[in-house]
Amino acid sequence: MAFLAFSAFDLLAYRVMDVHVAQADITVFAVDAIVIPCSASAVNPGILRILEGKGGEEIAMELKAKAPLAIGAAMIAACPGLAAHNAVLVPIIKYPDDDVATELLRRAVKAALIAAKMKRYQTIALPPMVGQEGGSTLAEATRAVVQEIRTHNAEFPHKVYFVDSSEEVTQIFENAIKYSQHSL
Repeated sequence: MAFLAFSAFDLLAYRVMDVHVAQADITVFAVDAIVIPCSASAVNPGILRILEGKGGEEIAMELKAKAPLAIGAAMIAACPGLAAHNAVLVPIIKYPDDDVATELLRRAVKAALIAAKMKRYQTIALPPMVGQEGGSTLAEATRAVVQEIRTHNAEFPHKVYFVDSSEEVTQIFENAIKYSQHSL
């Protein structure tokens, strides 16, 4: 009978994923893909403004052609106008006016991570997954997203970046990461 020797560190080393925060414009952030939260059939108008002139219109048309996407699914779109060149669209709500539930966010992030694994993306960037209005607060949502990332047990992606141009939002990202490290 043969035994495989390994340490707990070996088990954890497979799962360890670097999580970083960057105060930057996500459209010029050099990663393999950016994650774009959306409804089942439309890209959020705020996201479209950010992507204006950088492929956002094409992404919106592609999503509309393939809609509706199921919550917990992901769609890969080419984005030649972005530094990332790829987007992973993940529905976080069914209809544009719906509030975002934490469980739906977790499902969306899991879908994005699985898509990154399937495409073998080494790095992905996530914007704030919710706005300041209605449903989960940004802090609650970010904690849920970080927890979902921490449970992802796959080789890809190696690094996840939380990216926003606002110092206030990046501080919320940093607090969520610190909170998750203390709760391990």
